[in-house]
Order: sequence, then C-alpha cells, then structure tokens
Amino acid sequence: MAAAAALPWSSAAPSNLLWNTSLAEFKQDLVDIKFGWGKLYVSTTAQAIFLDNNTGKVLESYELDDYGCYIWTSRASVIPLEQEDSAVEARNGYLEGFKGMNHNHSLWKTTPDFQCPFLDSVSSRAVVATNFTHYAFASTENGDMWTEQFCTYDNQATGNLYLIEPTTGKDTFALLTVWSDDNEGGVNTTMFNAVTGDVQWKNQSDIVTWFSYEPVNDVLIENNLPSILRARDWRDWNKAPLWSLDVSTANFGAYTVDDSGRLIVFDDGSGGVEAYDVKTAKQEWKVNGHVLLNTKSANIVTGSEYFYHVYSIDDGQDYLDVVVEKRKLDGGTDVWTHKNVAKVKYGWIHAQLSEDETVLYLWSTIDASWVSAFDVR
Repeated sequence: MAAAAALPWSSAAPSNLLWNTSLAEFKQDLVDIKFGWGKLYVSTTAQAIFLDNNTGKVLESYELDDYGCYIWTSRASVIPLEQEDSAVEARNGYLEGFKGMNHNHSLWKTTPDFQCPFLDSVSSRAVVATNFTHYAFASTENGDMWTEQFCTYDNQATGNLYLIEPTTGKDTFALLTVWSDDNEGGVNTTMFNAVTGDVQWKNQSDIVTWFSYEPVNDVLIENNLPSILRARDWRDWNKAPLWSLDVSTANFGAYTVDDSGRLIVFDDGSGGVEAYDVKTAKQEWKVNGHVLLNTKSANIVTGSEYFYHVYSIDDGQDYLDVVVEKRKLDGGTDVWTHKNVAKVKYGWIHAQLSEDETVLYLWSTIDASWVSAFDVR
C-alpha cells in the first residue's frame, strides 16, 4: 500500500518542531527506523533510506534487491552496527555488513544462501534474522552464520526471535516463539545458545506470547495479550514466575522498563500510566491520562529523569490527533502535555528519544509519509 500524502498537522506546526521530512516521494510504507552514527536508518517496504538526525535531510536512498521479500514484514531491512559508521542489511539471499551508507565498503557477507531474510535484532555479537521457514544467526565480526528450520511452506507459521545477552559473561542466547497460521500445534517456545545452537529449554502453550529481555535486572518479561505480564528467570522456564500482573492493557508493547528497574505500563482502561518495581511488582504510583478513552498505539519512552507517553486519539475523524505527555519518572508528575503534535491516518505512532534526551522523534509505520523531530526540553 502506497503512503498517503503528508498531513502532520491540521494548522500551524508546533513551536518546538525542529524538522519534518516527508517520505511521500518514496511511495512505500515506512516499516521501521533505527538510530545510530548521527543517522536515522529508515526501512520501507522497498527501500533503505538514510536521514541526518540533526536536519532530517535525506543523505542516501536506494531500492532493496527484491521488493517481494519485504512487502509483508514489519521488521527492519537495515540496522546500524556497533562498529563505527557501519550497518547490516538484509539482501535477497544473504546478510551484508558494510561501512557508510552504501555497499562500496563491504565488511562481510553471510553464507550459505538465506533467501528473503528479515532482520529481527542486532547486538554487539550477533545478527538475528528470519525468513518464512528458517531462522539464522550471523556473527557481527565476520558474518559466519548458521540456520535452522522452524516450519515448511506446507505448515505456514509465524515466528519471533529475541536476543538475550546478559551483562555478565560472553554468551549470547536467543528465544524463538513459533505458532502456526491455522493455530494447530499451539505456540512453541525454545531457548537456545545462539552461538552453538544448544537448546536450553522448550515450552508449549495455547497462548500467543511476546517477550522482552531486561538486561539491567536480568529478567524475561512475558506478555500474554490482552492483559497479563509476567517476569521470569529466562534460564529455566519450569521455575515459577517471579510475579504476575493483570495490567489491563490491550496494546502490545505499551510498557517499558527504565534503567532504575521501574516497569511503566499504559493502562488501556483509564488512559493512564502505572509504575511498578520490576523485581517485586509492587506498584509505585498510578496517574490518569488527559484523554481517558479511545486512545490508540500507546508508546512509553523513558529517559534518565522523565518519560514520554505518546498516543493518538480516535474521535471518529479521518486523521487522529497525536498527544505527547512529558512526566517525571519519580511519581509520574505531569510536566507538560501537547495535544496536537501531529496527525496520523490509523493511529500507529512510534517514538524514540535522542541519546542526550533533548529530541523526541515521531513517525508512523502505516500512514508513513513523514518523520518529525521535536525539542522536548
């Protein structure tokens, strides 16, 4: 589906807008954005685009090898690496690490062939990728890769991969969840060593589950939609959960854990935000939102002192107003609220805070024709 014409605002742009870049000329939906080396690494369904993060200027863009490989994925096709000014890209048949913004300076290419890969996640040690039947792990040092099959084309399945890298030790682990499109066979979850492929444990359930790993506290957060969050010891599934919460949120991903170990959750029922100690699940505070109902796609982005609650309001209009609340991490006290930050067609708004915590970037992955940066000091 081609991107709609840019419509960030119905009237004057907000006074704290630093820049707004339209991506309508690329005529494809924006899939994902990653940040690094002074650039925004933008993946659409058919292109890789590089933006300057200070000005929003398009620095480079090019078509991906095979449009058909990317059209139905929400995963990135290009992600920055930790090596200086380098990135990895999913090409048709392989993954490639390269320096700069093109492939004139290739660092490595993976073998064997791996058709239509999607990038799931990248760390300092490994690149995790999937296609429609296999998952793969490649070394960010030399591109060495191994693959494993999780389904056949006759047994269509959906899979999610998560990297787990404890702050102590040098091992890299991965968590794979797979469920069939016809819901037969349940949901299969496997934890294994990403370097050797050795299986740590397996589990099967009837509920589709998403996960996130929190390295500061070394816990696995299990998200059973629509409302249950659990914390687990990722090393042993058979251990009882550390805690379980019914957080009344129907929005996957509408929670985060800050650097101090505070779990912050969007409450889909009240439009508010709740905070818990991630080790004990004891509630620290709860605040109501400025808009109690009809909110879409809540995002919670944390800094060192403040967090930003970003969501859109569905009031029956063609375009939805985007709201940004700046609140203190300690107590949830409201600092400021902007209710007409932007407009989106379907409500799926995404956000990221700059490293110095002065700039908030907003974009949409469905009505994807613009990326904006705002001064949030």
